[in-house]
Amino acid sequence: MARPKTYTNKKLKAIALKVEAYTEKPPNGIPTVAECAVLLNHTRQFFYEHEDCDEFSDAVKKLMAKKEYLLEMGALSGKLNASMAIFSLKQMGWSDKREHSMPGGTEGKGPSKITIEWE
Repeated sequence: MARPKTYTNKKLKAIALKVEAYTEKPPNGIPTVAECAVLLNHTRQFFYEHEDCDEFSDAVKKLMAKKEYLLEMGALSGKLNASMAIFSLKQMGWSDKREHSMPGGTEGKGPSKITIEWE
């Protein structure tokens, strides 16, 4: 097994410029980390392992922000398959789960009676 490559901040900054160029004009319309990684001959994991270089980390965050924006707008406008947009947005942390809370939480220590006054 080969030793993992080490990247200097200078090298990561150069890769960040390529990530930014990809983000501006992704070949398939919506930028993805996986596609960018393949095109730049890296792995997707590489993008998550090098967050210590600010320029590289910022470039990846911009890629993700543009992806999120294009997915949301594409689904809202009907230009994208809504199910696929939802699937992808959920992978980015979105949720369609509704959460309800009652006073006092789930332990029943909140107010136990409701008063309705009629005039």
